[in-house]
Amino acid sequence: MKFILILLFPLLTMGQMDLDKSNGVNQNFQGFWIAKESSYVNVFLWNEKDGITAFNFSFIKGKVYKQKVLKSIKGLVQSAIIHPDTGWAVNVSYRINGQVIVADYTGDFEGKIVYRKLK
Repeated sequence: MKFILILLFPLLTMGQMDLDKSNGVNQNFQGFWIAKESSYVNVFLWNEKDGITAFNFSFIKGKVYKQKVLKSIKGLVQSAIIHPDTGWAVNVSYRINGQVIVADYTGDFEGKIVYRKLK
């Protein structure tokens, strides 16, 4: 499982090099986000070429899922997550407020989860 973090760390730090080129759009999303209600860690990366990228992983379940970003505007990221093993699918609207993201889930899971930025 530490292997996942070793792979993620260079991606995270590379994305931080040109954050000022994003004109402030969603650069604050970048990082690792955790919630008490979930064993998954959400990760947001930003780079000039691809914009914002999102995925989540779980050390407990040993799974990594890339999210399909549908919309990214200042303070909001909307994505879709499909778990290929189960067919479980949700749409997520992430809204950021400082060091907190509130995620509104619709689909096979309905509800809100509050994520805090891992420092």
